[in-house]
Amino acid sequence: DPVTSVLTDLGIIAAFIAGALALGSLTLSRRSA
Repeated sequence: DPVTSVLTDLGIIAAFIAGALALGSLTLSRRSA
């Protein structure tokens, strides 16, 4: 279904953004430490 493919794409994008934010927060905490 087209809806399923769209939801999958959104899930992948959300996971990518979450990973980028996690990496960013880790690097910031390491720099400040």
